[in-house]
Amino acid sequence: MNPVRSKKSSISARLPLAARGTSNGVKYALIFVLMAVPALVSAAVRINEVAWMGTANSASDEWVEPYSDSAENLSGWALGTADGGMNVALSGAIGAGGYFLIERTDDSTVPNISADLIAAFGNGLSNDGEILFLKNVSGAEIDRVDASGGWPAGDKTTKETMQRLGSNWLTAAGTPKTANAGGNEHGEDVQSPNTPSAVSMPPDNAPRMSVDAGDDRAVVVGASIRFDGILYDGAGSPVAGADFLWSFGDGATARGASVFHSYRFPGDYTVFLSVAFGATSMTDRLTARVMANSLLISELKPADGGWIEIANTSAYALDISGWGISNGQFTYSVPAHTEIRTGARLIISSDLMNMDFPLSGMAYLLYPNGSPAHEFSYAGALKSDESFHERDGIVKIGMESPGSDRFVFRSPSAVNSKIQTQTTAPAGEPVKETAAVRMADDEGRSFPWNSVLWIAAALGIGIAGAAGYMILRFRGIL
Repeated sequence: MNPVRSKKSSISARLPLAARGTSNGVKYALIFVLMAVPALVSAAVRINEVAWMGTANSASDEWVEPYSDSAENLSGWALGTADGGMNVALSGAIGAGGYFLIERTDDSTVPNISADLIAAFGNGLSNDGEILFLKNVSGAEIDRVDASGGWPAGDKTTKETMQRLGSNWLTAAGTPKTANAGGNEHGEDVQSPNTPSAVSMPPDNAPRMSVDAGDDRAVVVGASIRFDGILYDGAGSPVAGADFLWSFGDGATARGASVFHSYRFPGDYTVFLSVAFGATSMTDRLTARVMANSLLISELKPADGGWIEIANTSAYALDISGWGISNGQFTYSVPAHTEIRTGARLIISSDLMNMDFPLSGMAYLLYPNGSPAHEFSYAGALKSDESFHERDGIVKIGMESPGSDRFVFRSPSAVNSKIQTQTTAPAGEPVKETAAVRMADDEGRSFPWNSVLWIAAALGIGIAGAAGYMILRFRGIL
């Protein structure tokens, strides 16, 4: 009995050898095409704009923007340089016709535009050029920008970026997450056929706007500080109607041209100001050095016609705008823009404060929120030209010396009073520093009577000896 063959087996058996080879070739070719489809789709993603020069704010504020014709999951992709100095692992997705903004270090690199990915750029992008590549999740290279001989576009002086324009690159003001200058959303050249392909677009010669966040500041823990930002037009005149966004470096933000903020802990904080006006955005920054309280009540004259002296013992000028001075019943608020230079003393009269201090009691230096920064306890009888002085944590009576570090001790003993300096923030946070008080001239020195007596005795003995010698010689004994 003959075995029964399937139809497929019978046909295969009847095919010539050459036909079988052709069939296998088609099959393998089809498999290769199907395997290549993802790569062809991925090729729609390309490096679209590169800010290799950073921004006007910082040369380290680099960013790169890929563009995609189709939706793509970028998780597992990589953006890097051939020398290995930069290797960024991508995550997230890009939509069809969308942009994917990758910012270096933080989201303040491109103001007012949220990054799709924030990453460390390793050694960063060299101003002399790089070979920049984009690889998919399989490790296949999808796009490459060979700038090993120097970047073909972009300007490190004007901070204009390198933007793709068809097969060329142009230099123009940055267009993060929007269509490149001179091209449509596909990065295609929209110049007329008779116009040569340009690879550089000169910057606008018109004066540009600028923003000023103010100078660096030295402030005290817990003190409320005022920050003022100004937007200027090309002629240097202030511009109204802009949106001001402050980031204080401690996680807090505020909106407005003039804002107040206080820090709870010592340290150096970088304050960023981002300003948006129409389609224009720009940033400025300053440093806020926050330190423990170094302000104290150094001298006080109570009663009518008196005054109080505040000393700054820090190495920085300190703004005490909004601070308070109190006698326990009434409080005087220090006016805005009041600053004490390093090592200097501020004297405020009772008449100006419309507030007297009792002959004995307490005086307070208050943070702007009303919490005590320094307490001064005093008591004792004063002569008309005397006042209470803070000397190394103890209140003593001495001659009046407002505005001076000099101390002249007059009374026979120190006053039984004390000083408390609040060096922590109002909420009681730990502070590493304590207020330092510089010592003045030697205190409490009385006239050296003992030395005078010894000198007189020595002179007396000398005179007596000389007289005895003369008498003995006169009598012929010597």
